[in-house]
Amino acid sequence: MKQKCPVCNKTKGKRLCRLYDPKAVCAKCCAAIRTPACSPCSYYSSAEKYHMEKFQKSDGKSVVIELDEAIEKNVDMALKDIEKNRLDRAEKILVPLFNTHPDNHYVNYGMGSLFAFKNENEKAKHYFKKAIAAFPYFVEAYYNLGIVYYKDFDIANGLKAFQKVLLLGDPDDYIVREARRLCKFIEKLIADVNGTDVDTFLKAQGIFSRGVELMKKAEWEQAINAFKESLTINNSTPQPHGNMGICYAKLGKKEEAIKCFDQALAIDPYYELALVNKAFMEKLAPGEVLDGQPRIIEYYKEYGINNKSYIKDLIEEVEAKLGKPVDKNELEK
Repeated sequence: MKQKCPVCNKTKGKRLCRLYDPKAVCAKCCAAIRTPACSPCSYYSSAEKYHMEKFQKSDGKSVVIELDEAIEKNVDMALKDIEKNRLDRAEKILVPLFNTHPDNHYVNYGMGSLFAFKNENEKAKHYFKKAIAAFPYFVEAYYNLGIVYYKDFDIANGLKAFQKVLLLGDPDDYIVREARRLCKFIEKLIADVNGTDVDTFLKAQGIFSRGVELMKKAEWEQAINAFKESLTINNSTPQPHGNMGICYAKLGKKEEAIKCFDQALAIDPYYELALVNKAFMEKLAPGEVLDGQPRIIEYYKEYGINNKSYIKDLIEEVEAKLGKPVDKNELEK
């Protein structure tokens, strides 16, 4: 007997969904919960192709967006201020506009541009995504979203955004030419660092991200399976091994956890997360479970590219809690 859809709990689930793995969702809920994160799924790809064809056949009239000449004029003024680094002036224009028109695609684009120039990348992503949600064919928003992802060392999502620019934009436009140049650069970077092609990298990265989401929900066994699947596609990065080690630690499997940390360190001997987690794991008795919810860290984004030390931050955090400097023996305790 088929189980009911885990979303509506009414209709029988018929489509296997990675978001609710291993359960299946009904067709209606599949369409309702579908987001760009579903891009590896065939249902998402088919729907996206349909909407693209519908948009092209309607000469761009199949999407209803808010058009207001006065709003666009004010946003343009703000964008000029942003380009000249007059961010306070731009903010005084954009914030009131956003308060009165929170769903306007161009206002959200302006807000995203403002926060991108402020280097507040998470906020910038939020507003660019809102602009795209309001107008799914907003080429400039995709491009700037890609730039922000790229600045955050999120190569996979940056590449996806640039690929959208190539799909939607005029090939002769400057912004499309720039997106094409960046795609080629990223493709070469992926080949040099990971020894694989773009499609393989993106597929492995998508599965890895699913594993991280499962970790956040403390679904350790399923997370391990996701990381193993990711490694069958691309085994050149230490993160899946390190994350599997944490999952095994949460299951009380000391030997397996340490083996995973060693595998991560074999790829990158300076991968501090594996060094620290291995040290913690070695102090546990066989069968003892690692306490607490693991801290999810994008190590290479937060530390690697910024020449920061996770271990140094960890020591400073311990010192702050103790209210005094610590030596190595105290830190081990």
